[in-house]
Amino acid sequence: MVVWHQGHAQWPGKKERERNEVGEPLYPVFMAKTAALFFFVFGILAVFGVIAQINPIWLFGPYNPAISSNTSQPDWYIGFLEGALRLIQRGRPTSPVTPLCGTSSSPGWSWSSRSS
Repeated sequence: MVVWHQGHAQWPGKKERERNEVGEPLYPVFMAKTAALFFFVFGILAVFGVIAQINPIWLFGPYNPAISSNTSQPDWYIGFLEGALRLIQRGRPTSPVTPLCGTSSSPGWSWSSRSS
């Protein structure tokens, strides 16, 4: 709306002044160019969608988690947290801080319901 109201920015030249606009109007010229670009890109993507297949899952069959290996690796800035979590033993937390580390299923694990 700003471009429509104020016009495009123009650099000083032979015919360009403060009070006139030189060039093609926003409507219909720029809108027609924009629509043409949109339909061109949409057509190319539609053709690629029909011709090229990216990861056709019907060729691989149903998912089988047994054939995949666990090779996940954390990013470099999370590595120390991953290592700290691996140092913590599984099972019941040993301190009130442990549930905040993400080792239990709920951070709000009830410490008051523990029988002493």
